[in-house]
Amino acid sequence: MLRSDVPVSIDEERRVFRRRWRQFDIDAFTRDLQQSVSLTLRSPPTDVSDWFTVYDRLMWSLLDKHAPLKFVRSTRRQAAPWYDDECRAAKAKRRKAEKRYRLHRSTDHLAEWRRQSQVVGSLFQSKYSAYWSDTFIACKGDTREMWSNVDRLLRHSTTPSSMLTVADHSWKKVAGIRQSTVGAPRPVIDD
Repeated sequence: MLRSDVPVSIDEERRVFRRRWRQFDIDAFTRDLQQSVSLTLRSPPTDVSDWFTVYDRLMWSLLDKHAPLKFVRSTRRQAAPWYDDECRAAKAKRRKAEKRYRLHRSTDHLAEWRRQSQVVGSLFQSKYSAYWSDTFIACKGDTREMWSNVDRLLRHSTTPSSMLTVADHSWKKVAGIRQSTVGAPRPVIDD
């Protein structure tokens, strides 16, 4: 049986702005909206396009106040070749069990969440093993194809961008260590 704990490789990273909806207070938002609308009605716009402009500005300013934008990194991961609809359904079931537990905080819901997590782990492992076993069996003595699959299995990548990323990371790491130890005394090594 094949086993690997290698994460799925990152395909692309994006930087996006998202609103902080978790801190959104609907009551405070409603109060501010009512107050802003009453102020707007004291001197209302004269034509329809001005109404839309006022509405748009009002909503954006209230959203910026009550659910400000934050900068996040979003990574899209390359799907594993063995990951299918059955895996997606099992993960969805696990997420529902987790939400039930977080909502009720009962030992029964915790047990169900843990059981579903084990089911997902076992399913992923069996899908992974079956996929790679079938892939290697399909090689039928073609060593070039087999080694190509071994390379995919081990996630080797020799693309210039990934090599540059690793090199850049290494240089930054070394520079950071040098900078943090610039005033430190030299180490003393006793034999």
